[in-house]
Amino acid sequence: MIKAEVQKKLDIFNEVWFFLTEDLESSTENFERYKYLIDQL
Repeated sequence: MIKAEVQKKLDIFNEVWFFLTEDLESSTENFERYKYLIDQL
Protein backbone atom coordinates (compact mmCIF):
# COMPACT_ATOMS: atom_id res chain seq x y z
CA MET A 1 0.00 0.00 0.00
CA ILE A 2 2.85 2.38 0.82
CA LYS A 3 4.48 1.48 -2.49
CA ALA A 4 1.31 2.55 -4.32
CA GLU A 5 1.31 5.90 -2.51
CA VAL A 6 4.96 6.47 -3.36
CA GLN A 7 4.29 5.58 -6.99
CA LYS A 8 1.38 8.02 -7.09
CA LYS A 9 3.55 10.83 -5.71
CA LEU A 10 6.28 9.95 -8.19
CA ASP A 11 3.79 10.09 -11.06
CA ILE A 12 2.55 13.48 -9.87
CA PHE A 13 6.11 14.75 -9.50
CA ASN A 14 6.94 13.59 -13.02
CA GLU A 15 3.88 15.38 -14.36
CA VAL A 16 4.83 18.56 -12.49
CA TRP A 17 8.38 18.28 -13.85
CA PHE A 18 6.96 17.88 -17.36
CA PHE A 19 4.93 21.06 -16.95
CA LEU A 20 7.94 22.94 -15.62
CA THR A 21 10.21 21.89 -18.44
CA GLU A 22 7.78 22.26 -21.34
CA ASP A 23 7.54 25.51 -23.26
CA LEU A 24 3.99 26.32 -22.21
CA GLU A 25 1.58 28.13 -24.48
CA SER A 26 -1.16 28.84 -21.95
CA SER A 27 0.79 29.59 -18.81
CA THR A 28 -2.24 30.56 -16.69
CA GLU A 29 -4.09 27.35 -17.47
CA ASN A 30 -0.99 25.27 -16.88
CA PHE A 31 -0.22 27.11 -13.65
CA GLU A 32 -3.66 26.13 -12.31
CA ARG A 33 -2.93 22.52 -13.22
CA TYR A 34 0.49 22.81 -11.61
CA LYS A 35 -1.02 24.13 -8.35
CA TYR A 36 -3.54 21.29 -8.39
CA LEU A 37 -0.79 18.70 -8.80
CA ILE A 38 1.26 20.20 -5.97
CA ASP A 39 -1.81 20.05 -3.72
CA GLN A 40 -2.04 16.33 -4.48
CA LEU A 41 1.41 15.81 -2.97
